[in-house]
Amino acid sequence: MTERTSSATRLISLVKRQARFACILLILFVLLGGIIVASFIPLSQTGFRVSNIGMKEYAETYCSEYRKLVEDNMPILDEALVEGRSQSGSHNLTFYWQPPDSINCVISRTHGAAIIFNQTGTNILQISVVEFQESIEYYFWPGMPKSTTNLPIVRILKGFYDLDSPVINNNALLYVDPGAILRYTGDGRAFRIAENGAIIVFGSIIERDRLTLKGSNNKEDWSGLQARFDALSVLLWDCKGILNETSLKKLENTYKPTLLIERIGGRVKSGAYKNNPSLFRDDFEDLRDVGASNETLQKVLDDFYDMQKESTPTWYEELWVFLKQRTTEITVGLFVTIVGAVIVKIIENKYLKPRRSSRAKKDKTTPR
Repeated sequence: MTERTSSATRLISLVKRQARFACILLILFVLLGGIIVASFIPLSQTGFRVSNIGMKEYAETYCSEYRKLVEDNMPILDEALVEGRSQSGSHNLTFYWQPPDSINCVISRTHGAAIIFNQTGTNILQISVVEFQESIEYYFWPGMPKSTTNLPIVRILKGFYDLDSPVINNNALLYVDPGAILRYTGDGRAFRIAENGAIIVFGSIIERDRLTLKGSNNKEDWSGLQARFDALSVLLWDCKGILNETSLKKLENTYKPTLLIERIGGRVKSGAYKNNPSLFRDDFEDLRDVGASNETLQKVLDDFYDMQKESTPTWYEELWVFLKQRTTEITVGLFVTIVGAVIVKIIENKYLKPRRSSRAKKDKTTPR
């Protein structure tokens, strides 16, 4: 009878030890699962989001490019003024003659980013970058309702809009479509949101010399190259009262082809067109519209076709690219796993081993 009791005791002890081991394994699997879950976090929230450094570089490039464009074209800008055909000239370009000396950049962790240009009188350019937890719209209109499901929707479609007076919205959801660019020359905010009104921006809002807000926090939309595109676009807008349409088009065609070729080359190299041929079509049509030569267009097409003919990468090449994109998430996951394993080991040494030792001593003193 005693032997049967002792065998049963050892069996129960073995089961308990195995159960503890299984519990430890379960904890480790849960922690490792964190890595897998982290790896599926949308890249738009991590690897594709513009960094603080990238945002600062955008602001610096934008200001320097705008200044360079004005200085390169000063004779053209002042030609009509010198000849007495117009009262407008380069002196109307306030962003050039009164450049900002303080720039505040805001990056939303969820949606959008913005740059605020300020005049403080210090004459020393200072650039700051802050991150914002909510969508960028709540940074500028913090009183907006959190839920907009019951609001009637007013869409602002893709296109260019010049506003000289603010848009007041009290009871609707303004939905600014991708590709909608709204330029405002009045005072204060371009959109005055009050009561139950709200706004969601997927395009861009530009308040003259004061603000550039985009419904994207993607690093390509806030790159140095995009800053050059944006500076050219804003200068062309600022020159509407200085140059006629023919001169504006000529100015655009002088600079934009180079920018487009650089953009297309970068996207071919990064593989951005592989799963998005419509993006290439749009870029190619833009390049053709600004008067690129047939030789240039043919070379761009050849590069695109060569990219399409490239062999499909092997599974381990795709895995390597995936791991490089997920460096931050994997590092965090491994750190959490290691810390969790250490905690489990501490718990085992502090609580489980003493219990096993006391039970072993008790078994030795128990008469058989």
